[in-house]
Amino acid sequence: MYAAMHLAGDLVSRMLPAYGAIAAGFCVGRLSGRDWIRHLSSLLMYVLIPLVVFKNALALNFGAAIGNVALSMAFSTVMVLCAALIVPRCKTDVPRRLAFCAFSYTNIGWFGVPTGLALFGPDSLPILVMAYVGGLIFGNTVGFYCVARDRFSVRTSLWKVATTPALYAFGAGLAGQALGLRDLLPPGSEAPFRVVTLLMSGCGMMVVGLGASQVRFTAAAIRGTLNLVIWRHVASVGAIAAVIGLFALVGAPVATENLDTVRLLGLLPVAGNVVVFAAQLRSDVAAASLIVALSTAVSTLSVLCWGVFLHGA
Repeated sequence: MYAAMHLAGDLVSRMLPAYGAIAAGFCVGRLSGRDWIRHLSSLLMYVLIPLVVFKNALALNFGAAIGNVALSMAFSTVMVLCAALIVPRCKTDVPRRLAFCAFSYTNIGWFGVPTGLALFGPDSLPILVMAYVGGLIFGNTVGFYCVARDRFSVRTSLWKVATTPALYAFGAGLAGQALGLRDLLPPGSEAPFRVVTLLMSGCGMMVVGLGASQVRFTAAAIRGTLNLVIWRHVASVGAIAAVIGLFALVGAPVATENLDTVRLLGLLPVAGNVVVFAAQLRSDVAAASLIVALSTAVSTLSVLCWGVFLHGA
């Protein structure tokens, strides 16, 4: 019992900074009349996210770990298919294709990594980092396209994806790796990138809070979005199980000792970058923020229960 309580306390303490950033963004949004969300989302879209993507691409190891990138992208793909079945049947004000993005883009960065470390220790980090890279690639391509399609034509949406800074940052990182740039970096070069990663996570959660400050918290809006979120979480548990089974079927099974870490992907919330995309594309920021906030709350409870169960077992 003590061990389970200690685990729960560890999980909560690791999540508190992100919740604090959301609360700070919410307060700023309610108290200030300025359009902070537009400025902050631009900082994320054009500076912080590309820098983090560049660093991850530069550090990417094209070995066995690359399978976790593929697994993450396969999971997101299955979730898009789930969204196509579920979203049209849910009564919600969330724009349809924005909901598709929310289904498929998972918050691994600030939620998955801390919870993985709390539940499974540092051995889970390489898997989650590679899954995070896969999520970034998928989110900044398919996810961004989905949000764009709520307002723009296919051609315009594809053009917006093609001009996404994160894609060029990823390509630059791979090119730098091919040219040996990774080996030329001085030993202390990791520190600035860690700061940028923390800034990206903090600003991303502040954007969620800023967006949530625009939400009209009516019972109907919350009920409809919560229904969508619950269905998303049910689908994600089934989707990650299906992907694990698929990889085993094609001869690339997930190692037994890594199964629980991979299963964690099915319990993670909607990525905060969905709100960034909505702000940049002038989609429904309030709806995006509400779905991220509710999803985060549901995931927190789910991960806490699962963690206590695993620890007790």
